[in-house]
Amino acid sequence: MEDKARKILVDRIEQRCEALGISVNAASERTGSPSLIPNIIYGRSKHPRVDTLQRIAEALETTTAYLNGLTDDPSIDAPAEFSRAAVQSPSSQKLNGNLPVLGTAAGSFIETADGQAFEGFEIETRIVQYVKRPPALTDVSEAYSIFVDGDSMYPMHPPGELRFVNPHATVSPGDTVVVQTRTWEDKPGQAYIKIYRRRAGGYLVLEQFNPLATISIPQQYVLSVHKVLTTNELFGI
Repeated sequence: MEDKARKILVDRIEQRCEALGISVNAASERTGSPSLIPNIIYGRSKHPRVDTLQRIAEALETTTAYLNGLTDDPSIDAPAEFSRAAVQSPSSQKLNGNLPVLGTAAGSFIETADGQAFEGFEIETRIVQYVKRPPALTDVSEAYSIFVDGDSMYPMHPPGELRFVNPHATVSPGDTVVVQTRTWEDKPGQAYIKIYRRRAGGYLVLEQFNPLATISIPQQYVLSVHKVLTTNELFGI
């Protein structure tokens, strides 16, 4: 986590502790881990996982979006169900209003034949909160966002950072994508945020940064390949 992002997180944790009238240690006790929050405050934990941030948010009666500085509203939105095949904004939400953040959970590591590991995660069947909809996604009803889980794409996509996804955008080599798979061979069905390289010989070829490695997934086990938009794309630049 970069210094600026960590400072925002620490400041927001301290603000919520003050608002709730509890100490940092008491807040950490609420998470079930007395050292969890102090480790972040004092820099011993550099890259808290998405599920860790969610535990802290629950303990502080707020959202991960607030803790990450994506909103100044600490209130908690009620979760809503979604369809994995076709994520729909609730009828009460205007398309130019809020965008759903899909919940994620820690997944498994897939090891390639040469011993390199690929980090996966699970996309949960619920909306955990909402964030402001960027201009490029105003009319995309099935757009969604997720918090990055794990550090396999660091530093391009640090853990805990929010990323916006357009399921209908054309994917080109070099684009960041969210790939969902079904169970294949001895590999669990899960999701991956990686760099798309190509489709060749019946395989989807992806790349990650940390550690630098390439993975080829048999095309018949790929459920979806969704493009993660860049900042320029989000604002039509």
